[in-house]
Amino acid sequence: ALQFGWGKIGKNPNRLSPAQMTSFKEGMHTLPKMIAENLPDEALHLETNVQEIKYANNQWHLQWIDKQGNHCSGTYQNLVIATPHHKLLNLPLPETATSILTPISQLQSPPVSSLVLGFKRKDVPHPLDGFGMLIKRDENSPLLGVLFSSSMFDGRAPKEHVTLTCMMGGSINPQFAENSQETVLSELNRLLGIDAPPTFQHRSSWKHAIPQYDLNYQQILDALNACEQSHHGLHFVGNYRGGISVGDCIVNGLELGKSLI
Repeated sequence: ALQFGWGKIGKNPNRLSPAQMTSFKEGMHTLPKMIAENLPDEALHLETNVQEIKYANNQWHLQWIDKQGNHCSGTYQNLVIATPHHKLLNLPLPETATSILTPISQLQSPPVSSLVLGFKRKDVPHPLDGFGMLIKRDENSPLLGVLFSSSMFDGRAPKEHVTLTCMMGGSINPQFAENSQETVLSELNRLLGIDAPPTFQHRSSWKHAIPQYDLNYQQILDALNACEQSHHGLHFVGNYRGGISVGDCIVNGLELGKSLI
């Protein structure tokens, strides 16, 4: 889901309007799909292996191998790198850039897993009348929380069914990211009284899920800024900079795009 807070309300100029939750009818994949469909022809190259990135004559020169095995190349005024932070130092960037970016390797991003479960409405005693639930740390639960997905948005479950999205892992208990479905179902039974098998299940796992903006985070920002300032036309953008949410990433991407134009 996307969450935005827009505009000032009332007489207090420092008060933001309440955040608004929104999503897409066909799911979050709608966003990258529509971006791809509106790009110019031949602008998108998927499943490529970048072989070389170098800077010469005020331009960035890239060489890559496409999914058919063809050797390709391109020359650009600006190079925007939007890979996850833990992949930055794996890129074939100039050594002058990678040496500056060394602090990036210290940025922690613990694993998180999402287990989406569908149930028959009659098998869930709880009314699911809300956004979901965050579970207190002192409960020592194997779950971070549960989103009542079908209560939040329409079209998230068939008629007479409900959808729950169970989140696990995180910085406090990263080992829980590997929880089995049986462990999750046992906890849902304790918390929501569900004592029936799911009619649907889908698991997604991220080994590096949420960058932690901890006490050493300023060193990360300093390294990114220094690398951009010393390498004209090079730009870094992602959830490790300027906010971790989808909404933050959209805003940051739009602002960067405007600055390049």
